Amino acid sequence: MIKLMQLLQPLFRWLVAYGHFSRRINARFYLGLSVILSMGLVGYVLYQDHSSGGEGAPYNAGTLDSAMKYRFSGPAPSDDIVIIDIDERSLAKMAEEYGRWPWPRSVFAELLLSLDEIGTQSIVFNLMFSDADIKDPDSDELFAYAASELKQVVYPITRLPEKNDDQSEVEVGMLQGAEYQTESFGRRTVAVIYPYFETTHSHLGVNNLIIEDDGIIRKSFLRYQDKGFSLAGITSRVIEHLGQVPHEMPNDYLINWRNKRGAYQRVPFVDVYASLTGADESFDMNSLAGKVVIIGATAPGLAIPKVTPVDRSADDNMIIANAIDDAINNTYLRPISLWMQALMGCLFLLLLALLYLRGISGTIIDVVFWIAQSAAVAITVISVSYTPYLFDLTLLVYAGMAFYIIEKVHTFSVERSRIGIHPFKPNFDFNEVITLRCEIDEQRPQEHVYCKFEETFGHKNVFFINELFSDESILADSLPSASYIIVNAEQAAVEATIAALPSQLGESLAILRAVANIDSNDSAEYFQEITRRCLENALHTINA
Repeated sequence: MIKLMQLLQPLFRWLVAYGHFSRRINARFYLGLSVILSMGLVGYVLYQDHSSGGEGAPYNAGTLDSAMKYRFSGPAPSDDIVIIDIDERSLAKMAEEYGRWPWPRSVFAELLLSLDEIGTQSIVFNLMFSDADIKDPDSDELFAYAASELKQVVYPITRLPEKNDDQSEVEVGMLQGAEYQTESFGRRTVAVIYPYFETTHSHLGVNNLIIEDDGIIRKSFLRYQDKGFSLAGITSRVIEHLGQVPHEMPNDYLINWRNKRGAYQRVPFVDVYASLTGADESFDMNSLAGKVVIIGATAPGLAIPKVTPVDRSADDNMIIANAIDDAINNTYLRPISLWMQALMGCLFLLLLALLYLRGISGTIIDVVFWIAQSAAVAITVISVSYTPYLFDLTLLVYAGMAFYIIEKVHTFSVERSRIGIHPFKPNFDFNEVITLRCEIDEQRPQEHVYCKFEETFGHKNVFFINELFSDESILADSLPSASYIIVNAEQAAVEATIAALPSQLGESLAILRAVANIDSNDSAEYFQEITRRCLENALHTINA
């Protein structure tokens, strides 16, 4: 315990120094704190803009994830998007006729041709056939024919890590739909995987997902942007199929996940295939007319689950469906800019500072603070629940919390320093200590008197007793409301200070009977005598 106290001595010395200093700057502290924290907000935004080339994420990932998870509502999944799912049941049923995966590519050719025949608007074929099937060339030939006939299908192309570009023989200019800045970029080799069938090459869409540093997928893109060139994405291909004029939207956009109002329609692959072959017509193929159909796998071993803000094991097809839905229905999330967030944070800091400068009760300020913090959280959640906008007020919350914590430390130091509690115990010349009774109940006039005495005699020579008994004591209600001021100064100087106050305030102050016949070196006995004077005064007031 002794060692602990020794370790805390530097902290106590700092608190003493800060306590006296904080009393000196008390009136200007709150405004200064708001300015410093506001400068911190501006500096943070400038750093984000500089480090990201002006494209910093205007949202806090943790806040976004929580808001998406706990929001009250959200956009409904479009009825025009259907997922044909190669699930475990489909693998088991199809194995009876076609054996284990992979199935003959003629199976998929038949499905694509049938979907086109019934009038689907767009087909996303999210399966990669990167090599020839040497055991079944006839099946490959049928698939190649189907791809040549169908114009409303997008096939996947996967961008591999840039470090593999030197080993690739594929040039950017060889990829249909590629856009590049200069001819030199067009001759640059790029590592990609795309279908073996040449008839698919004019209908490729990048199927890479934007996985952020924490492993969570929050965004999608229209075109895949690389260094010096870009490739069409799956979503941009679907928009072309639908004949839509693209909305004015960023290339990379936040996905507005469908997690509160149902899910996209999923149909097992085996049910669709049984219907088109006539083996089982319980599923109506015509129900897919006019739809955007996504064909992909979710069966274990064929698909790798991904993490999104609303699902820890999401499949690629669901992610693609959400991204397409947002693009064609203009429901993607639009976060407010970092500068707007910083502005709102600065205004909140200024409001808190003004409340303190106006002398508003600390209890009222606490209530205002927590209401504002709760409102900021509520606004964030409500915005993503009922609008396509994300009002991320994280900066406001963080700035407000920083102000609140620092203010509490400051207030602790000021209050403890004013009342002389350890480690702020006064070191007086006890031959010249005056005790005054202060009968002022309102906080602002009382603060005015306190500050006047501190300015006149110095912060180390003035201390205050706000209440003789704790509010929780049964004796507190019996004593009249009053505070006491202890001043290390000559009585004449104290009287002059009282006279300089406005008459209404000066009349509320009374000098108590002086303490006499006490050894000036015995501070404990001297304070006991001061306590007796204060209690005598309170008792006299009660009897009067």
